[in-house]
Amino acid sequence: SAAVSIFGVLLALGKLAYGKFADKLGGYRPSVGFLVFLAAGCFLSCIGNGSNVFPIFAAATLMGFGFPLATVGLSVLSGDFADQKHFMSTLKWFQIAYAGGGMIFSSMPGILFEAYGSYILSYGIFVLMTMFIIGVIALIYHQRRMALEGSASFVPQLHFNFHWKGAHTAHLKHI
Repeated sequence: SAAVSIFGVLLALGKLAYGKFADKLGGYRPSVGFLVFLAAGCFLSCIGNGSNVFPIFAAATLMGFGFPLATVGLSVLSGDFADQKHFMSTLKWFQIAYAGGGMIFSSMPGILFEAYGSYILSYGIFVLMTMFIIGVIALIYHQRRMALEGSASFVPQLHFNFHWKGAHTAHLKHI
């Protein structure tokens, strides 16, 4: 319970720190940095065996500090990935994707624990998913930077359209 308390305190402090860093440095560096903290915390959860408390508390610390990207970071990424006209719809869809992912993957650790007797696989999957997200964020920021410097043919900009009689779609708009 002490590790969970540390996680909660650092989640709150991490939100403040992420906002401050994003205001000062822009969205890219803080986003990648905080995701690295999250991945490191998940990795430490993989190697923690319960008998040594250091990995447990270190994991709670890193994960608590890394998770703010999933809350306040969504608005920062929306602002960087969409133009002003599409900011609110992009933010809405990021929030829906976050909530949907939470609903889909919240039972995964328990299911995998029942199947394999350990949470290691779940945290390993979370490490891989976090690394994938870092790659996607880095790619989008890189493409936007290249386009703004004139060395790329387009700037990826995320737009979401919702059609009542059809499926919602996301696409990259060429600027």
